[in-house]
Amino acid sequence: MKPNSRIFFPVIFLLFSAGIALGHPPTDMQLSYDIKARILHVSMSHVTSRMNKHHIRNLIVNMNGTEILNETQVRQTTPQGFEKDIPLKAKAGDVINVEAICSQGGSLEGSLTVPAPEESKK
Repeated sequence: MKPNSRIFFPVIFLLFSAGIALGHPPTDMQLSYDIKARILHVSMSHVTSRMNKHHIRNLIVNMNGTEILNETQVRQTTPQGFEKDIPLKAKAGDVINVEAICSQGGSLEGSLTVPAPEESKK
């Protein structure tokens, strides 16, 4: 093996590995639905110092197996994570699935069954 090859391949390997290590999927997705306001609240942790380059890229929302939102994000809401309120007409028993996809690889899915409205106390 030539001397240049001994340096070239390890350097390429380190650069490639560093790129993979910097990208990570979101974690700790929290979903809640306000049945009176008809709002789905989505939040998750995804720490980044480069919100324009490493962020939650896509947010996909399905309700009862039908895609109702597939939105591309250009940046994250905060360096610590992502939050979004989504207007959504849902009723008790509807199943909402959310997938968040990182711009540098990895994804996280969460699910919520819309609860019945609380009965007024007598």
